[in-house]
Amino acid sequence: MTKTWIVAAESSRAIIYAADGINAPLIELKAFVHPESRVPARSLISDYAGSSFDGKSLPGIHAVGTDFSVKEHEANIFSKDLADFLEKHRNNNSYKYLVIMAAPNFLGLLREKFSSSLKSLIIHEVNNNLVKASPTLIQKYLPRHLPLS
Repeated sequence: MTKTWIVAAESSRAIIYAADGINAPLIELKAFVHPESRVPARSLISDYAGSSFDGKSLPGIHAVGTDFSVKEHEANIFSKDLADFLEKHRNNNSYKYLVIMAAPNFLGLLREKFSSSLKSLIIHEVNNNLVKASPTLIQKYLPRHLPLS
């Protein structure tokens, strides 16, 4: 079992690294890509907003608006997929500790999706998008001492 997994993530991709110590090289375990998060929102929407009659004596048909963001929806789906993957491997004892490095908005989504058991394994969080960073740079964001046991 690798002691620590490091997750670098944003709304459209994530990379999971393994580390056995602060000075040990990071080993890439898995890369995730969620292409739907990268597609322009207008390409994901199948239709325009609907319309409705307001039912008042004043004539008028109004567009039915929504606060729904397709990009946010896709980020929610991806954060759930990533959380499910981490939960599955937590149950299999694939790692003992987690370090999460994510873009600010995506870090919040991940926190919402993590179970309390998964959250208890998080030893460090970095509120920064490091998914494109080199393993050497990512190591600089790790805590000075990773747990030994």
